[in-house]
Amino acid sequence: MEIGTDSFIKALKELKNSIISIKTEKYEDNHKRRLFYSLMDMIAKTVIQKPPSNKTRFLEFIHQFCDWEYSRYVSAQQLAYSLRSCNFPEFSQLSLLAEKTLSSWKTGHAVLLELDIPYAVAEKLWPSGMKLSGKVLDDFTHANLLYLLRNSLVHEMRPLGHPHELFDLQVPHYVHRSELYRDDSNNLALKHASWELIHPISFFVDLVDCAVRNAEQYFVESKINPIDKFGFSSNWIAFK
Repeated sequence: MEIGTDSFIKALKELKNSIISIKTEKYEDNHKRRLFYSLMDMIAKTVIQKPPSNKTRFLEFIHQFCDWEYSRYVSAQQLAYSLRSCNFPEFSQLSLLAEKTLSSWKTGHAVLLELDIPYAVAEKLWPSGMKLSGKVLDDFTHANLLYLLRNSLVHEMRPLGHPHELFDLQVPHYVHRSELYRDDSNNLALKHASWELIHPISFFVDLVDCAVRNAEQYFVESKINPIDKFGFSSNWIAFK
């Protein structure tokens, strides 16, 4: 292994550990997730060659280097919520599948992504050539949802939805959230209920650990020095 590659892998591991060690009074998880996204972007830059967009680079990186078995699964939660405002009959079978999936989940329990919809199943029901409010099926996959969360945290410093980590799990999952209010008779009543998608910090640690292992193997097999992907000149404009 070249010195540059060895140094790069060492730096990645040190950066990961420094992110884990962050302690703040508020917004600690937001800070950690945001930094883990930056670290993943850094790795992706070295292993995904000339992508047409940052989104493509991120998605290819997740699919090819993170070994996340549910990255291509379709979120029944996102699909169901989006289809509830859809008036196209062509989507009716897909809507039934999404709602049936949600209704099978047990409130009060964490719901793992293995209970979501396999891509091939949803693909068979997606109307050919049609879009849902400008979206295609790939937009509802967990890899793409991870990218949407990235953009929200990186550009707006906030998570999406209403994440509440009620369960001590290391993998992404859904939790059921209920919002109550007091009616005119001062009785508690249900104002809103929803399933919320949670990405624990430990999940980002696992993604980075996996990506580092796979990237290191890629560098060795491809005889690539990842340091060459970065500029170290004092001229910030010259290197892109």
